[in-house]
Parts: sequence; C-alpha cells; structure tokens
Amino acid sequence: MAQPVKRVEDVRLIKGHGTYTDDVNQPGALHVLILRSPHTNAEIIAIDTKAAASLPGVVAIYLAADRTRTRWGPADHVFVR
Repeated sequence: MAQPVKRVEDVRLIKGHGTYTDDVNQPGALHVLILRSPHTNAEIIAIDTKAAASLPGVVAIYLAADRTRTRWGPADHVFVR
C-alpha cells in the first residue's frame, strides 16, 4: 500500500514565502510572451511580426516555423543573451 509523502515545501508556499520564476529579477534578464491562437483548429495563413519587432525592448520573435531550424524540443527552454 502506498505511503503518504510528507511535503516540506507546502507550508512555505501556502504562506506566500515561496520564490517563483517571476519573483527573480536578474539584471539583463529577458521576459517571454507566448501567444497561442484562440481558435482550436484554425489554419494560420500568415503572421506579420513587423509591428511587434519594432517595439522598444523586443529582442527576438520566434514562430513555430523556427523550430524546424533549431534543436528545440517540446519543452526546451531557450536562453537568449
């Protein structure tokens, strides 16, 4: 029979004393925004990224098509410096 596992981190998280990725502020750190389609089975014909790319602070824009030119896995993290 399975035995319960005492979880030591729960109290810290419940009391709001946990440190999450969004809590870490490193100088020069970049933030990411992932935009997903609100349409389940829509076919995307084109994506124009020119307006977003011209915004101040935008470092890079990656589309799904970029995955074929890289070694990204389904849950890989990409760090850009």
